[in-house]
Amino acid sequence: MSRTESVDKGHGRIEVRQYRLSTDIDWLRELHPEWKNLGSIVAIDSERLIGDTTT
Repeated sequence: MSRTESVDKGHGRIEVRQYRLSTDIDWLRELHPEWKNLGSIVAIDSERLIGDTTT
C-alpha cells in the first residue's frame, strides 16, 4: 500500500488530505467478478481546519 499526504493553507484554513493506494485487491475482484480489469483502489481522507473547528 502506498500512502502520501498533502497540506494546503489559504483563506484562513488548513486542509490536510491523506491518500492511500492499494493494488492488492484480489479479494475485491473475487467479490465483484464483473470488475476483472480493476487494477487498484484509492481512498482519500480530507480534513479542514478553520480556527478551532475541524470538519
